Amino acid sequence: MTPTMTPVAPPDFIKPEQMDAYQAEVAHRTGKNLPVIIDGPGRYRTRNGRLVVIQELNDPARASANCRGTWYKPNKRGKLVGNYSIWQPNGRFRFLDEHPLDVVAKETGNDAS
Repeated sequence: MTPTMTPVAPPDFIKPEQMDAYQAEVAHRTGKNLPVIIDGPGRYRTRNGRLVVIQELNDPARASANCRGTWYKPNKRGKLVGNYSIWQPNGRFRFLDEHPLDVVAKETGNDAS
């Protein structure tokens, strides 16, 4: 006699009543509900106060890392050293969590030139 296998339904990790909270958390973690901060080339400040100069921005409506620029920190002699990086238009340095290099504000009255 051959044993029969009965299919087992996958567990319900996310119940229907939890879907709204789950979708809100995913939107928060991916930055989809965050406003656009990097709206063009210019000077910005990070969460930890560092200077960022955005040189190139492709399409601010997309939630991808298409804002290219340089962030600066002082070396041991006090001279600013640049580090090339990319950001999302919402200012996020990383896609899924907050980071000290997240852009949080645009400097007013300055441009990238």
